[in-house]
Amino acid sequence: MHQNFQQLRLRGALLLLGCCLCALTSSADGQTGPNRINEQPTGESHGNDEQPQGRPLEDPAEKAPPGKQSTDPFVGVFEGEAIRLEIRSDGKSYQGLLRFKGQAYPLTADSDGERRLKGEFLVDKTRFPFTAELARNLTSMKIDSDGSEYSAERTNEEPSVPPVSSNGTAGANGGEQVNTAEHAGPAPVQNGPPLRLIDWKKALANLGPADEDPDREWTLIIYFDADNNLEKEALKDMEEIEAWLPESGIDVITLIDRSDRYDQSHDDWTEARMFHMQRDTNLSVLASPVIADLGEVNMSDPEVLEAFVAAALRKYPARRHAVVLWDHGDGWSGLLSDDQAPGADANGNMLNLPDTAGALRNALRQADVPRLDLLGFDMCLMGQLETAVEFAGTADYLISSAAVAPGEGWPYRQILPLFVKGTLGSRRIAVEIVGAYGQQYASTDVATLAALDLAEIEPVITALDAFLAKIQPELAEHWPAIGRSLFFAEAYSDRLNHHRGKKAVASVDMLDLLKRLEHHLPACDCREEFAAAVRAMDRFVLNEFVSKARRLSNGVALYAPVTAAIYNEDYAGLAFARKCSWPAFLKALYQQHESGLTEPVIREAQLTDQNGQPLEKFSPLAGHGMKTVVEGHNLLWTTVTIVQPAADGGLLSLSRSFVVDSNYRKRQQESPAAKIDLVMPVYPDGRDEAFMRYQGVRAVINSGDKIFYCTVDGSDISHPERLRIPILYAEPDHGSLVGEMYFSRRTWGRYPQVLIRRKQGDGRFIAQQVTPTDDAEITFLFEGFSKEDAPVLRKASTCRWDAGMRLAFQPLPPGKYGALFQVESIAGLSTSKIAPFELTPDPEVEQRLAGTMTFDPNKLLGNWRAIDMARLQAGGEVAFLDHEWRIFLHPDEKLRKAGIPACRETTAEGSRPCSLFVDRLVHPVLRLAQYGEGDYFRLLSFTYHEQGELATMTVYDLETGSSTTFIRDEEPKAESPSPFQKKTVPVNRLQP
Repeated sequence: MHQNFQQLRLRGALLLLGCCLCALTSSADGQTGPNRINEQPTGESHGNDEQPQGRPLEDPAEKAPPGKQSTDPFVGVFEGEAIRLEIRSDGKSYQGLLRFKGQAYPLTADSDGERRLKGEFLVDKTRFPFTAELARNLTSMKIDSDGSEYSAERTNEEPSVPPVSSNGTAGANGGEQVNTAEHAGPAPVQNGPPLRLIDWKKALANLGPADEDPDREWTLIIYFDADNNLEKEALKDMEEIEAWLPESGIDVITLIDRSDRYDQSHDDWTEARMFHMQRDTNLSVLASPVIADLGEVNMSDPEVLEAFVAAALRKYPARRHAVVLWDHGDGWSGLLSDDQAPGADANGNMLNLPDTAGALRNALRQADVPRLDLLGFDMCLMGQLETAVEFAGTADYLISSAAVAPGEGWPYRQILPLFVKGTLGSRRIAVEIVGAYGQQYASTDVATLAALDLAEIEPVITALDAFLAKIQPELAEHWPAIGRSLFFAEAYSDRLNHHRGKKAVASVDMLDLLKRLEHHLPACDCREEFAAAVRAMDRFVLNEFVSKARRLSNGVALYAPVTAAIYNEDYAGLAFARKCSWPAFLKALYQQHESGLTEPVIREAQLTDQNGQPLEKFSPLAGHGMKTVVEGHNLLWTTVTIVQPAADGGLLSLSRSFVVDSNYRKRQQESPAAKIDLVMPVYPDGRDEAFMRYQGVRAVINSGDKIFYCTVDGSDISHPERLRIPILYAEPDHGSLVGEMYFSRRTWGRYPQVLIRRKQGDGRFIAQQVTPTDDAEITFLFEGFSKEDAPVLRKASTCRWDAGMRLAFQPLPPGKYGALFQVESIAGLSTSKIAPFELTPDPEVEQRLAGTMTFDPNKLLGNWRAIDMARLQAGGEVAFLDHEWRIFLHPDEKLRKAGIPACRETTAEGSRPCSLFVDRLVHPVLRLAQYGEGDYFRLLSFTYHEQGELATMTVYDLETGSSTTFIRDEEPKAESPSPFQKKTVPVNRLQP
């Protein structure tokens, strides 16, 4: 590059970036102290489990008292013959509903004069213009749309709908509150036939003499407890077994208890029937013969399990035997949920682990079978060490999942043929079942399964005891590090969920926990004990499958509640509690918490500019951030939630993020690659001042041409790629249930996973992964607080699953918000504090964003070098950083034709090749991906700007909040064909 041209470009960069920097920082008015709009003091806040105090934010769309006219003449309800308008205002424009002949259509409008509105209403995806003019008395309105005129009169009602964005999407400010008790699935069938109770013990005892078959190598017994919302999945598995059952060598005996409300196929019988499965490929019928009709039974009764397994073993003797328990699982505390049974609670009851093991032992004794060759749990969360200990001596090999399992369960199509391969023994079959499961769910973000050799359980317990004995003497001094390890170990439930208490799952990966303890307790010098535990686990775990999001899993989980408040005393009833020192170790740990009962204090919580100066006004993508000063001892976690006023006077939670300690990033950078996963937030005792970048960009749900708003929770520090969204899930098979939708940055916010939760009679919530049907409806929810400061869920808006959905990003609109900081100590003491702020648009940034939505993306080709913005701001010096992007035609022909360029990113740490996706559907985003070993994914908001021959690009990391500005110092090759598809995107087509 010619020297004079380079100097020209650098001078241009100085002028352009200097002007841009001034524009970005000028939005801060330099004010400090309390928010002058709200007159809310920002003194210290402290206390145990303190909720946000009062409502420190004003609602910009505050409505008039019921029955009274708003000060805005257009706000209200106007009704005429066949037409009704419900209009709200956010202070800048109008939103609401136009109801015509009973149908509701979203509308948006602006004032076109003192008494005139001009806007559009949306029918499907088509927009129709309309005008509405008020009479002088402000009570009558004339509406005109395409030449048709209507008259309407003001009523005393208030608009019943939340504001609607200009793209026709409701729910930006939240709707009615959700009563979770009303979303527990479909109601029981009313006035149906009474439960048919017969002598099921007699039915099982009258199966006749044993059915001897010299070719029968295996008898596989499956206990389908489907008297709940898994009924449809159970029937599909029955159909799959019939279709893929081998001709000989194995007999499959099933007991299935159906529900009266979830599935009406196969003659819709609702009681328990025992089948001798026969091969049949017609999936519309169950052709297998019923060998016993048990009437209505309680599948959560250990006597039913015992009698069925014993009867099947006696009737169909074989050389080898396997039992699969199929249903909901909740770890050691419960399994096998029956909704409708004699003596069952209204929402179902569950069987505990000791009773389950006792039932199987009794059944084996009655059938004169020494032990099972295989025992499988086709259910969630049963892959715990506690489960393995309970069934040691009952079976040779155990197969179970530590995580929540996919709703479809085991792939019997691939599994059944394994039993008739003459070369496979029981051990090998257990290994191959895990392999088949892994193939089935290879693309699933969250799935695990492991095969365990129960003969190797004692060495694992011995190794665990030795490890605990080594660190026990250091408990008084190092208990905070132990508590952090419990909390940050690979967990199989949300760490910060609101389903706390004695019924919390509190299950973590055992080996990951020990690894953290060994790493963070160097004074204990427990390396040998840890190595012995690893060797024991290598013999114990025969095979395991873990999905990419579960890469820290090692096959076996362990109950590990962080505090005594969530420790379930029923744990003492397990065989594991009698054999292992782990429960006693936990109790000793909790005693140490008594010395750490110091309430944390948030001394400062505020938004700041690039230099750390306080702000009361904030602009998106301006390089601003958040600062917290926390004082306390033994702190465990800190989060920040962006909140805004709700229409009912409470608060809506828009997004939640984890706030790490001030040295966390440095420790990560200095950690060896093999140890980086063990780095945990460690807040120093005393005073810790932390700063995090906040770009004012939020995640939204994009479906077609609509945008949906809801709470987006990215506070899982161990899995920062996962974003959780609270939902109501509704479909005929499940009714309406509270749940979560998980998006992953690994899939660029596509292909979300859905988890639903059913509340049981004892108060616990049972989690279940589901594959939504096309007609399933997803109602997005806002978490937040009521007017009385109680945690609540509010409905936002609803989208059908078959409409498709993906995660997108956009800047927050102008308005009043708050940053809610929450802190909790290891001992469970917590506090919170809100920092109010006002978000104002920055014309410079908006102009650059608008230009980025329309620029020719071919201009990204070339070499881009990062600028040191701090030096530019301080002294006007343009200095390059050790950070460079070279964007070029992708070597892969398919990606090149798809318009996806390649990128080589070079930093001080080295160089990595990536693929680059340009997304401008809602808001300009660069998606950077490197696949293979060491997958690398980043979501970057960006702006592109040209001034003469100078091209600059600023990218904003949507995970860390950091920003980098690049200058292109090499033109793209003129002869290079375009790697981008010629596809135009209308400017701000989806901007609300």
